[in-house]
Amino acid sequence: MTVTRALWLLLGIAGCADYRMYQPSQKTQQRNYVKSTLAPAPIDQRERAPSTLPFTEFHVRIQVDQDYRAHRVGWERRFREQLDRASRVLGPAYHVTLVLDEVRHWERHGAGTELAPLLAELVALDAGEGVDAVIGLTGAASSLSERHENLGFAQVAGNHAVLRAMDDAQEMGRLAEILDRVPAAEREALYRERLHHKEVAVLLHEWGHLVGAIHTIDAGLMNGTYDPHAQRFDAASSAVLEVALAQPAEKRRAHDPVASRALLAQLRATPAGVFDADDLARITRQLEGPPPKPPFALARPGALSEEEQRSWDKTLAAIDVHHLDEAQSLLAPLVAAHGRDAIVLALACRVAAERSPPDAAGRATCRRAADLERRDASSLLRLARMLLAGPDARPGIATLREADERMKRVQDTTPVAWAALAELYAAANCVSWAGRAAVRAGQDAARVLAWETLARRRHGLSPDSARTGVPADEEPQLIAALVAIDARPNDASATTLRAQLLARFPMAPAVLALEGKAQLHTRHAALARKLCERAVAIDEEALTPHVCLAAIAAREHRAADADTELTRAIALDPESEPQLRALVGRPLP
Repeated sequence: MTVTRALWLLLGIAGCADYRMYQPSQKTQQRNYVKSTLAPAPIDQRERAPSTLPFTEFHVRIQVDQDYRAHRVGWERRFREQLDRASRVLGPAYHVTLVLDEVRHWERHGAGTELAPLLAELVALDAGEGVDAVIGLTGAASSLSERHENLGFAQVAGNHAVLRAMDDAQEMGRLAEILDRVPAAEREALYRERLHHKEVAVLLHEWGHLVGAIHTIDAGLMNGTYDPHAQRFDAASSAVLEVALAQPAEKRRAHDPVASRALLAQLRATPAGVFDADDLARITRQLEGPPPKPPFALARPGALSEEEQRSWDKTLAAIDVHHLDEAQSLLAPLVAAHGRDAIVLALACRVAAERSPPDAAGRATCRRAADLERRDASSLLRLARMLLAGPDARPGIATLREADERMKRVQDTTPVAWAALAELYAAANCVSWAGRAAVRAGQDAARVLAWETLARRRHGLSPDSARTGVPADEEPQLIAALVAIDARPNDASATTLRAQLLARFPMAPAVLALEGKAQLHTRHAALARKLCERAVAIDEEALTPHVCLAAIAAREHRAADADTELTRAIALDPESEPQLRALVGRPLP
């Protein structure tokens, strides 16, 4: 071997050794992965401004089932520690301490895959007297899921919740696979750290629901999916919790109307797109109270045998106590024998509409009942409610229009029926049609009339559709598009949708203001002002053009003009004052 070749070989070997010297070992790489990805974030609300709430205790009773007791060594001590860790978050942020008042054994077993049935069992078992909440504890999930609804389940603004044990042998196995070079003691410490985060995060999530918070779209403790990096309640959820906790505990426990109205006002004041839309619709219906039910004639079918009449009476009794599965079973032979009897089918439709979730067979039953009815729209209204629960509202709206026309033909349609129609129109964002039905209902639909006024202002829908170019049948699509853009304003899809709206509704104030806001964002203030001034000229009562003009004035340091437009916007929508000020950047006085 020549000297030169030997030298090159030596240099090559040295180079390889040098490369290995600077490459981190597999153990180091895995430890770095733990720090960057696997280690949970600390849950901490201390970044919030100091709470002005009074110090309160949130009293809890737990019902512990056999699975939880059997598989968790030292389960009571561990749950008390879980409450203490959660209280260390809630105390500084909301002046709340979780207190365990009582431990009871829940003589049931079988964790199951769904927690909703367990929550129903818990409500039937324990009414929650004397405490702020009853929490049922059950075994760990059998399947891997990070959805909060599989880890815990709670009533929103209620008194009952169910929590699973969070121990997860499968996770320990996965950590052993991906961290095979990390010492077992470090893996076990990481598992305990992740377990503690999950226990506290899920407990805080369900406590948030009990107080009144709902799922949010953005990351945080109230997102619908558990995230080991979630650290705090988001600003919108915190605002809801502050409003709810400001009410005396006894009023929250009793679902006092004043407390419900305060919570509802805060939820409505939050900008669209922050909360999960389905959750917001459900809690709104809950806090508003049940809408007027379509009138139902308890007439007895004339062609029933004595045995069938007994079944009919049992069915009505089952409906009264909301045993809908039993009622459906009792009705099945009656429907089979009297499938052309309008009264029998109307009752079958009523049961189908009240069962959850509605199914195709129930919708078909209501369609048959509606076709047999001549002077009654009850089954049509129930069918519409079932259809509106689906992904496409258009079939439900078409059914509402059919009910509307039938009710107009019948001179003795009751105010209660018109109020039910108005409520369903409002649920579908049919603003004009909801208002017209509410006028026919009178005092029975005062709530819908108030909603109509606010909806027209927020979405720029003048009663004179000729001025805005938005016909009544296109109001739901316009509102849905505005909400979608507001939820994701910077997405490419929002830009496309905004252009489509401007082409379809060039005179709609909300659309002009939306385009003005986009132009302001791209620093075309003159064009933005022109668009928003045109929107105000079309409809002075439209809210968003005033907000747009206030934002333009604030950016241009015209404080007096900004305050004038903001004052006008707040007068149109007083409930949203904090959010309107935040949008414009003008502080509270």
